[in-house]
Amino acid sequence: MGKQFGFRLEAPRQVDVTNERHDNPADHHYVVTLDDVGPT
Repeated sequence: MGKQFGFRLEAPRQVDVTNERHDNPADHHYVVTLDDVGPT
């Protein structure tokens, strides 16, 4: 089984996620914003 997801930090609290399992990964690209993240 190959790589499934690619992750890249783009900016503070912002992560680009790409699902590499699809024939056209660019169609399955998401930007995740991390708000209120910290130690609990």
